[in-house]
Amino acid sequence: MKTEQTTAQEQLDLIEQTIAQAKENISSHSFAFIFWGWLVSLTALVNYVLLLFSPLGNNSYLIWPITSILGIVFIVGYYKKAEKKESHHTHLEYFLSRMWIVIGLVLVLFSVLSPFIDLNPWFFFPLVAGIGTIVSGVVLKFNPLIFGGMVLIGFPFYSVLVNGSSLLSRLKPLDPLLTTPLRLGAMSLLIKLKSASFVYLKEQLNATQGNLSVQLNKLKDADYISIEKRFEGNYPLTEVKITPTGVQAFEAHVNNLKDYLHL
Repeated sequence: MKTEQTTAQEQLDLIEQTIAQAKENISSHSFAFIFWGWLVSLTALVNYVLLLFSPLGNNSYLIWPITSILGIVFIVGYYKKAEKKESHHTHLEYFLSRMWIVIGLVLVLFSVLSPFIDLNPWFFFPLVAGIGTIVSGVVLKFNPLIFGGMVLIGFPFYSVLVNGSSLLSRLKPLDPLLTTPLRLGAMSLLIKLKSASFVYLKEQLNATQGNLSVQLNKLKDADYISIEKRFEGNYPLTEVKITPTGVQAFEAHVNNLKDYLHL
């Protein structure tokens, strides 16, 4: 019985020694952990800023393959210049190194594919990197790594909340005069033509004379259009023109619609 207890204790000591040895060996690569942690965080932040304030749109996601390639080149150059010492690699080190190789390959793959698929790298990448960091911290029993992984995982969720609230605060109400299909259709035609006859609008919009007349009068009351009635030859002609106020209102309405579509 005593032998069994001693054997169990020796096994626990061996596990502790293995973890300690892995910590000691991995500590020589701490620069790589810090470098990639900062690179992923800063890339996500820059990507977020580009999405909000630049006209790049989805092309801003290309920053991920760019920074990934630059990071790989830098790390390879760093280790080529650094002095390398031969050391015994434990099973934990083998597991962690292979895990990060897989994570790195996944991130590079999705970096290349992100401009072509419906994926937000600024959410996905910190999440994957955070999971790997937490696993590393748990295996090594190293709380700073666990905390860092939790921060990485929390960052994309926080960004979603902030991004959603900021977008909602920027949304402007749609113009109620232009939410009716018939009025919006008439304004769309007049934006292109500048002016058109009542008969032409009626035919293009497939509207009844009474309904179209009512809707155009509402646009006229808002100074979006002007309506002029005259005779051309022996025939009465009703000409409808869009006003500068109408042009401005229509363009503002379209821009507001685009903001809703980009949510």
